[in-house]
Amino acid sequence: MEIASDASFANQTLEFNAGQTIYVRVTTENDGSDKHVLNLRDNNYSLITTYSMAKSGDQFLVNFPAPQNSGIYSLEANIVSSGSVANFVKTIEVGEGGSNNSQVSVKINNQVNTDNQVNTGNQSSSTSEESEPTSEVLGDTSGVFPNSDDSSQTGFFASLWSRIIGFFKGIF
Repeated sequence: MEIASDASFANQTLEFNAGQTIYVRVTTENDGSDKHVLNLRDNNYSLITTYSMAKSGDQFLVNFPAPQNSGIYSLEANIVSSGSVANFVKTIEVGEGGSNNSQVSVKINNQVNTDNQVNTGNQSSSTSEESEPTSEVLGDTSGVFPNSDDSSQTGFFASLWSRIIGFFKGIF
């Protein structure tokens, strides 16, 4: 798959400005008699639009305007004939899409709860391609299990068991 900013494919690039014409050429032995399309997908790989490709010998060609929004996009050429499938995927950047203004949101919720505490988790948002996850650990994480004669643990389980019994008594 070749991607360029000109019809002669002399200026091959993966970086475009909004609205600039993108030229795509795919060379394959697959004749594409059943299907020959180019899918434009966003950064989440969701389909934005599909373009039909024109056949010229063993090449398939299409041109279209770059999306108006800056970002990272995937171009997916799909050539199909008689059960034979040829897929080609390349990633392009429109505007400053992948440099400094891409936002990555990460939600990480790691919990270790040994003290009967409740945690709602942390949310981390970053405006760079790298983000450092955050997590919060609750309670004792030493890996040592409490002894069965530990009165605080016994009291906890006894209290829990009495609540379960009380719940079922209320139902029946």
